[in-house]
Amino acid sequence: AAVPAAAVPAAAVPAAVAVPAKQCNRDHSKVLTTDDVLCRVPKGELAFVTLANQAYGEMAVNWALLLLPMLERLGHGDRAVIAGMDQSGVDLFLKHRLPTVTTASFG
Repeated sequence: AAVPAAAVPAAAVPAAVAVPAKQCNRDHSKVLTTDDVLCRVPKGELAFVTLANQAYGEMAVNWALLLLPMLERLGHGDRAVIAGMDQSGVDLFLKHRLPTVTTASFG
C-alpha cells in the first residue's frame, strides 16, 4: 500500500537546490531592474517579494535579514526582493545591500 505523503518525514524528501544563473546582476548597491529580477527567478518558480516604504523600512530589513540566509541555504537566495515604495525606503534597503527594486518602475 502507498504511504500517504503526510506520513513521509520531510527529511526523507530530497530538497531541490537551484543553480543560480551566473550572468545575473547581484550588485545590491543599486536598484535592480525588471530584467535583473527575471534573470534571478527561473520562469514558473516562486519569488519572495515584500513592499515597504521608509515608515516600515526596518521591518522590511528584518524580513530580508531573516529570509535571505534561509533561502541561501536552499540555493534560492536570488529569489527575494524588497520593492521600495518611496525613495527613502529604497535608500535604506540599498544602504543594507539588500536586493531592491522600486515601485516607480512598476508602471
